Formats: sequence, structure tokens, C-alpha cells
Amino acid sequence: MQLGIHPKMKAVAQFVATAFSIYIAWYVFHDFYLVPRTDFIEKLIHLETSQSAYILQKLPLSYTFSSHGSVITCNGKNTLRVGAECNGLVLFALFAGFLLAYPGNWKTKTWFIPLGIICIYALNIVRIIVLTINFKYFKSSFAFNHHVTFTYLIYAFIFLLWMVWVNKFNKTKEKIE
Repeated sequence: MQLGIHPKMKAVAQFVATAFSIYIAWYVFHDFYLVPRTDFIEKLIHLETSQSAYILQKLPLSYTFSSHGSVITCNGKNTLRVGAECNGLVLFALFAGFLLAYPGNWKTKTWFIPLGIICIYALNIVRIIVLTINFKYFKSSFAFNHHVTFTYLIYAFIFLLWMVWVNKFNKTKEKIE
């Protein structure tokens, strides 16, 4: 009779330890390098606001939209500001970190992680656009949609991406029994 940790529990513990290590590495990189030493976050926000304003301008709305830095304007008035916490960068890291920590095929990870990040980025642009319209036309529901509706939708989308990768693209050679 052999005593020890069940293989499934060992795999779960390894996943949690790897995910925690990736989280700590991301935290250190983000807070101690990326934020204080680069303007990447500011450039990302400016890119998101300019792309969102461009798309808003193409929609058949009765307003003129443009962007100035982190702000989308409507008819020259500040309408929506995209803050550092809303740029999607943490979501990209969360998505990538999960796939990196999860055991599986590295070949599919190398293309699925960038594809997933692009999809999350595109969804964030849609979020910014819809929230801008929401603020302009239905201001009373803006706070709820910003803090609740889109939070759940984006995390559900990330979970869906994870499940697609785990069930369709993660062809691991070893099976845990």
C-alpha cells in the first residue's frame, strides 16, 4: 500500500502554485516596472480611446465623437474617460496566466494566447463604445452597466475562452487518473 498525494490533487496543487507564481511575477512586473518606467499603459489607453471614437464616429448617431488622450468626447464635451484599471491589461494577464499555468500543449498556447488577447482587446473596445453610448443616451444605467454588466460579461468571455482552449485545443499527452 502506497501512501501519498492523489495524482489529481498533485496536479491541482501544481496548477495553483504555478498560477500564484505567475500572479506574483505579473504584479512585480506591472507595479515595479511597467507603471513607473514606461508609458505603455498611457499609449494603450490612447489607442483604445482613439479606436473607440473612430468607430463611434462611423455609427449612425446624431453626435460627433472624438478622442483626446484618455477621454472620448461627444460634440466637444468630455463624455467617457478610460482609466488605467479599465484598459484590459490585467484581463490580458489573467487570461495568459491561466493558460500558462494550466498543464497542456505549448504549441497551441503560443497561438491561442495572442488570439485570446486580441479577442479580449476587441471586446474591451466594444465595451468602451457601448458605455459611451450608454452614458450619452441612458445615463441613469451607466454605473450599473460599467461596474456590473460588463464585469460579468468580460469575465464570462474570458472563462469561455479558457474552456474552448481546455476542451478543444489542449491535447495533452498525459492523462491524470
